[in-house]
Amino acid sequence: TIFTFRATSGLPESAAIDVSLSGNIAGLSSGISLGEDYSWSFQTLDCVGPEVVRCEPSGTVTIPNPVVVVAFDQPVRGVEAGLSVEDQASADLVASITTTDDVEYRVILNRNLSDGEAVAVRIDASEVTDTSGNGMAADHECGFVVELPVLSDWSPTGSVCPTNLSVTFDSPVFGPESRSAWHVTADGAGITGGVVTRSTDGRTFTLGLGDLLPESAEVAVSIDGSIRTPDGDPFDFTHAWTFSTRDCTAPNVVECSSTGTLQDGSLVVVVEVDEPVQAFGDHVVVRTNDLDASWTYAIPPTPTRYEIQVQGVEPGDFVQVAVDQSLADRSGNLLGSDHTCEFEIPLDPWMPNPPVRIPGAGDALCPNEVTSIELQFDEGVSGLESAGSWSVRTDGDGRLGQVAVERNATGTRYVWTPDRPFGERETIEVTVEGALQNDRGQEVPHISTWGFTTRDCTAPSIVDIDLSATTDPTVPKIRVEFTEPVQAFADHVTIEVDGAEVALGQVGTTDDIRFEFTPAQVLTDGADVSVIVDGEIEDYASNPMGVIWEFQFTVVDDDGSCPSAVSVAPARNSISPGGREIRVTFSEPVVGADDPDSWYVSGVHNSVEKIYSGTVVPMANNQYRFVLSEGSAFSRGEVVRVHVDGVEDRVGNPLCEPISWIFALERQEQVEAPITPLFPEGRYFMTTIPVDVPVGTRLSQVFAASLGTMGEMTWRGYGVHGGHLVEDPVVVAGRAYWIATVSAPAEPPALQGRQHQSLVEVALEPGWCLVGAPNPGANVRWSDVLVSVGDEA
Repeated sequence: TIFTFRATSGLPESAAIDVSLSGNIAGLSSGISLGEDYSWSFQTLDCVGPEVVRCEPSGTVTIPNPVVVVAFDQPVRGVEAGLSVEDQASADLVASITTTDDVEYRVILNRNLSDGEAVAVRIDASEVTDTSGNGMAADHECGFVVELPVLSDWSPTGSVCPTNLSVTFDSPVFGPESRSAWHVTADGAGITGGVVTRSTDGRTFTLGLGDLLPESAEVAVSIDGSIRTPDGDPFDFTHAWTFSTRDCTAPNVVECSSTGTLQDGSLVVVVEVDEPVQAFGDHVVVRTNDLDASWTYAIPPTPTRYEIQVQGVEPGDFVQVAVDQSLADRSGNLLGSDHTCEFEIPLDPWMPNPPVRIPGAGDALCPNEVTSIELQFDEGVSGLESAGSWSVRTDGDGRLGQVAVERNATGTRYVWTPDRPFGERETIEVTVEGALQNDRGQEVPHISTWGFTTRDCTAPSIVDIDLSATTDPTVPKIRVEFTEPVQAFADHVTIEVDGAEVALGQVGTTDDIRFEFTPAQVLTDGADVSVIVDGEIEDYASNPMGVIWEFQFTVVDDDGSCPSAVSVAPARNSISPGGREIRVTFSEPVVGADDPDSWYVSGVHNSVEKIYSGTVVPMANNQYRFVLSEGSAFSRGEVVRVHVDGVEDRVGNPLCEPISWIFALERQEQVEAPITPLFPEGRYFMTTIPVDVPVGTRLSQVFAASLGTMGEMTWRGYGVHGGHLVEDPVVVAGRAYWIATVSAPAEPPALQGRQHQSLVEVALEPGWCLVGAPNPGANVRWSDVLVSVGDEA
C-alpha cells in the first residue's frame, strides 16, 4: 500500500525535511498494528532560478545620463557578463556595473544620451544564475526613451536698441537662471554683469543687461551648461544666436564755455557735444544783450567741438548762446531739450584760464583712488574757500566735506575732502560756484560743473566652504559661499581624491554666490579629498579673488563592520631573523593604533620575561609599525608576545577582537654533549619546542598527550644544560631536545621523522628529526635552530 502526502503550499527550498508516521497503523486484512512510529528525513535543494523584479528607468526619462537599476528576487552571479545596455545602433553604453548585495545592480553609462534616443537593457538568461547555479527561465529586456526639454523661442533678433535677452523652453527647467550659463559678446568683446530672472512657470529666462550692451554692435549670445528638470535631472544644453544693436542714444551738450576775453571785439564761445551731429549751425541762436548777434563758426576736423566767434561784443555786454532741442546726431536722435549758456563780459576783461579738474570729467576710478576732489588754477585766485561754494552729490544725495587751499608760485589748488569715503559704483556730480578774484582784486563769476564715477574694485572672497548634509558620504555635497556673485565658478574649482584630480559633477546655484556640487564619481571610504578654488575666479566687475582656497576632508562611510588585522609581521608562530619592529595591517582606516598604549609587547628569553616600550609610526595602506625604544632589540631565541587593543574605525566600531600573536627569534647555538643510550636498541629523535609553550613547562608535559608519561618506560626525554644531559628538563621554546624510545619488547610510541645518515653532525629541521642510536659515549654536535613545528604527534 502506498500513501502520498502532498504539501498544500509546496515544500520550501534548501530545507531539512523531517517526516514521521504515528498512530494506529494496521493491516487491512490482518488487523495487525505496525506497533511503532516510523520516521525519516531528507534535504530539499534550491531549484528555482532568479527573476528580474525591477528594471528602471522605463518609459520616458528627462535626463541624458540616467543610472540603470536592475534588481533580482535573490542574489545572483554573472550579471557583468549577462547584462547589456545598448543604443539604437547596438553600441555598448555600459561604463561600470556595481552592486552591494548581489541583488540590485547599478549601471553607469559611458556617455550622455541625446534627445529622442532609445535605450535597450537586456539580461542574457544563459549568463545569470543564483548562488545555487539555477539559471533564469528566459531572457529579460526593458528600456526607455530620452526626452529632454528643448528651446522654443529666443529674443531679440534682427536690429534693435540695446535691450534684455530672453529664452523660452517648452517645459520648466533650472540652470539658465545662473549668470555664468550666459555668454554675451559685442563686436567680439565679452559683456559681463546683468541679472537673470526666471518666470513663474519656469520656462522663460531673461538676462537684464540694461545699458551694458553697446549701440551699433554685432551681438553674439550663447547659453550652455548643465540644465536640470524640476525633478533635479541634469542634461547638457547649448544654444547660440546673433543680433545687432543700433544707435538709440540722444546727443548731449557737454560743454558751453568761454574765457570771457575779447579780441578785436570778438568773443569765442566753445560748444562741445558728445557725438557728431548734423547741421550744427541751423540749430544755434546767439544773442547779445537780448538782440540777435552776428556770429560765425568753422566746421571742425572732429565734428563734436565747435568754436563760435561772436562779433561786436564790448565789455559789459551780456552774451547768450542757445542750442535748440531739434539738433540731431547722424542716426537721427534728437537733443531732446534746449541748452542755453550765458556770459557777462566784465568791464575789465580779466578771465582766468579754465582750471584742471581732478578727477577729470567722465573718469571711472576705484574708491580708494578718490580721496579728494581738486580744482587747480594756474594763477593766484581766491573766492572758492567756503564749503558753501562746493556742491558734491553722490547718486543725487548731497555730501559734506571740508575745503583746503594751497597757493604757491605756480598757482592755486583747491582740495575738497569728503567727510566719509566714496563707495563703489557711485555717480559723483560736482559743482563749484563763486566769485573768483585774482591777486589784483579783479573779480569774475566762476562755475565749474563735471562728473565722474567710482567702479567696483573689491575682490570677491569666500565666506564659507564646507560639506552639506547628505545621506551618502561617498557622494559628498560640497558647499561654497562667496561675498558676492562670481563668474564661471566651475572653471576655477578642482577636486582631488587621494592626490588625483577628478571631474566635477553637477554644480548648482541660484544667485552665483552660493554653490553646491559633488564629485563626478562615487568616492570610497577613507578617501582623502581636497577642494581647491583658484585665485583667478572673478566677480562680475572682473575683480579676481587673488588668493587660493583649499578645503580638505576624508570620506567616512560607516558600513557597520568592525576593523580587524589583515596581516601581522613577523607572522604568527613564525621565526624572525631579528630586528626592532612589529607591523600590523588593518582592514580599514582606524583610530588609536598610533597610540603606544594600545600595544603590549613582551618577550621571554631564558625563562625571563621583559616588557618592551616603543613608538608607533603610521604607514600607507592602513599599516602601523611599532618600533622598540632606542637601545632595545629582541634577543636570539626570544619568544615575543604581542597584544593590540583599544583600536576602532573612524566611526567608532571597535576591533572585531583584540589582536594577539606569538613569534620567536632565530637561535644558532652550537651544542655538544656525550650521549649514553638508555635503550641501546631503541630509536632516538631530536625536536624543538614550539614558540607558544608556556614558560616553566617540563619536557614530559609537552609530549605527554602524544607519547604518554615518562614513567611508563616507553620513552625518556633529555636536554642539555651546562654541557650535561638533564632528564625531563624545563623547556625553552625553540631549543632542541632528545627523545629516546624503547624498541622491544614494549610497543614504542608512533613517532616518524626524517632519517639522518650522520650521527655526528645533525642539521635540525622542522618537526621530528630521527637520528638513530648513537654509540655509547659518543659525542654528538648539533645547532639549536628555532623552527616552527606543527603537529608533533
